[in-house]
Amino acid sequence: MPVGEWPSVASPARWGQSAVVAIAGLLLVVVSPQSYATHWAPKAALALVLVGPGMVALVGGATARDRASIAAIVFLAIAALAAIISPAPLMSLVGLYNHGTGLVFVSAVVGMWALGRRLSKTAVAHLEVVLIGAATLNAMMMWIQNSRAFHGAVFTLIDGRPPGLLGNPVHSAALLLGAFALVLERWRVARRVASVTGDRRAWAVGAIGLGALFASALELSGGRLGLGVLVIVAIGGAVRIGWRQAAVLLVAVGLGLGVAGLAVDDGTGAAARVATSGDSPLAGRIDRWRTAEPAVRARPLLGIGPGLYRRGTSRFATPASARAFGADALNIDAHNVVVEYAVTTGILGVIALLGWLFVAARGARGGLAWFAAAGAVSLLFQPQFIGLTPVLALALGAAKREVTVPTPWSKPVVAGVIALAVVGAGFGVALMRADGVERTADASDQPIDGRTAVRALPIWPLPDLTLASAYAHVATTEHQRGAWRQAIGANRAAQRRDPSDPDILNRLGDLEFAHGSAERARAAYEAARFWNPQSVVARLGLARVEARAGNQPASDRWCRAVKVLAPRLHCPLRA
Repeated sequence: MPVGEWPSVASPARWGQSAVVAIAGLLLVVVSPQSYATHWAPKAALALVLVGPGMVALVGGATARDRASIAAIVFLAIAALAAIISPAPLMSLVGLYNHGTGLVFVSAVVGMWALGRRLSKTAVAHLEVVLIGAATLNAMMMWIQNSRAFHGAVFTLIDGRPPGLLGNPVHSAALLLGAFALVLERWRVARRVASVTGDRRAWAVGAIGLGALFASALELSGGRLGLGVLVIVAIGGAVRIGWRQAAVLLVAVGLGLGVAGLAVDDGTGAAARVATSGDSPLAGRIDRWRTAEPAVRARPLLGIGPGLYRRGTSRFATPASARAFGADALNIDAHNVVVEYAVTTGILGVIALLGWLFVAARGARGGLAWFAAAGAVSLLFQPQFIGLTPVLALALGAAKREVTVPTPWSKPVVAGVIALAVVGAGFGVALMRADGVERTADASDQPIDGRTAVRALPIWPLPDLTLASAYAHVATTEHQRGAWRQAIGANRAAQRRDPSDPDILNRLGDLEFAHGSAERARAAYEAARFWNPQSVVARLGLARVEARAGNQPASDRWCRAVKVLAPRLHCPLRA
């Protein structure tokens, strides 16, 4: 069979590779307006389909003595060991709801990379087209969202900026940067082919048009760091395609930025944020990253466990880190992939991660390598995400130097891969169903729906909090005193599922103070302060508890502590 040619129509390899490419594209665009986690849940459900096949591909690569695959297995094994010995193994396995960066997420990333290693030359070409198409759809959606002509979860702006189909402007910006770099590389390669076929002008027009579109959407996203990377990618592409056509490209990019800048009238555009911001975009992140140092020292070798970054770092919050993003707005992740895995998988995990990435990147070539590199810059400053990070890993794996047809799997292996994919799809369907139940419970404020959500999502504390809110709603509207006790009980159930979440503890303290025991409220607030020493909510709660107890000097001290981080917040100095 010629190198890169598709297997026969009946071959499972063809359908398997097509499924991988299709799922990669869907991860970048699929949303579910009828879900609680509009952007995360459907993407997580899709990723579950490929976790099992990815593990098989990874083991196959290691069996063939592929050094990158062996390095990937070492990293995954360390992450798994970190999850097993973590203080919350189950939570470390699945990660926090609507974020999900636990061990399953790590497996999806590594597995997608391994599946990328098995893609044929034709499948790689199809993947490139799908990635460019997905970026185009995201760019168009960002313009639609920016118009504010539609309403609903899919069209909601994030801090005044359009999030695209990835649910966050920073993730969409990373996709646009990767796609822009991919388009420029495809243009460079196509110029040689086009000079023979006579389609040179068509290639140029298409690349320039996409460059302008991606640049305009990047401006809408408001990403200051992304704007800088765009300039670097554009200049790097100009060097590769020749300065005459590059000049036209750079003018088109400038026009795209300018038109988008005019369409943004509230200062949320990337260029406007660069011009008006007096601080470096890294200032707040550096303050947050400093909390990682004591967390790493506390568990240096294997960390706190994948997905538990907040649990590992929140106890070491400082006034500077609290001022960076808010005293009670803790980071779920590090906004830096190296810092995050240092906390969650320890020094051993970081060494294994960097070793794997080094070996994998050494053999990467072509447009997908540029896509992965440009998109992965975001991982140094922004959070990971199930809709983007696995796709970047897939692109890195598919950018392998060797262009050969992968060794076919035997029939038993194929059957096992299909079975694993079906199992993963089953978990995905269950997740989507449960997520829809949670949305219904959140919207209805009825205890019966809340209890159904608790049964549907038994791992996470979110449905217990929804149930607590429903009982509180009933107590308020129907004046049922007993409902307050049930609300407190539901909140305590949420605390048992995640005892390290200061927000859950502060909610419990508020409920106990208003409708339960002041002493139990004090205990809840103190526990919240243990997990977040800078919590303004906990300090304010303790000031009220002390005032009720008649300990006015203690109440005044807590009020002064509140004013340190929230000077405008009303904290009465007298009961």
